[in-house]
Amino acid sequence: MAHLTSEPSSPSSRRLNDCLGATTIEPAEAPAICIRQSSSRIGLGVFAETNISHGALIFQERPVFEATHDNYCETCLKDGPAAYKSLSPKKKALMQAAFRPVANADRIPLSKAYEILSEIGRMVRPPTKVEFDVTLDQYLSSTSSASSPRFPTHYDKQILKFVRLYAFRAPEYCGNGRHGAHIYLIGSLINHKCSKFNCNFSFEDGEIRVIARANITKGEELSINYGSPAFDCFCEECEDIRKSNTHYRLTCTLS
Repeated sequence: MAHLTSEPSSPSSRRLNDCLGATTIEPAEAPAICIRQSSSRIGLGVFAETNISHGALIFQERPVFEATHDNYCETCLKDGPAAYKSLSPKKKALMQAAFRPVANADRIPLSKAYEILSEIGRMVRPPTKVEFDVTLDQYLSSTSSASSPRFPTHYDKQILKFVRLYAFRAPEYCGNGRHGAHIYLIGSLINHKCSKFNCNFSFEDGEIRVIARANITKGEELSINYGSPAFDCFCEECEDIRKSNTHYRLTCTLS
């Protein structure tokens, strides 16, 4: 989740192999984006509030959470849970608002988490404008699979599984010599599409840069390809395959 023409080349959760530079359009005023419900099954998504041209930098965002790539080991409870526990109360509250699995793990009532949802855009660099159009009913009604009881009950395992699902794997030489597992309050809310995704992403000093890989119209949802080999995919292509009764695909078509 490098720039523009590069796609994730290995089937790993939101991974990139490098931190290559690219030429992008730097608009005088960055496009506005809006957080709203994608669907009750998927949960929140990121939408364009203006028309966005192919190649435009849509937004750049600082991570709210940083750990290492060891979090991609199912059985290794390394620094992911510890990194989350060490966050300030404010950053924890922002993550609880943005991501239901975190609120569930911390046993925070969703109605309480919703109260600060409008603050999760604070890590996005100016001049991008982040707007919100999510009602409390929509926020409470999400049945996203990532929020389901399939999450393990042990607290550290809950946090580890959340990190594995939502973190981007940042290139090692964009940080401190190790691959980073970075979570972004807005960037990690961008949903997946198997092939018709309209955004690419890159990293700059740990910050994520989201760039339009096609012309995007106002009201269209932003999407990227996670490059993950095994997750419950609910993009239009996978839904169409399910409806055709041919088979039930759980993996990205590009894996």
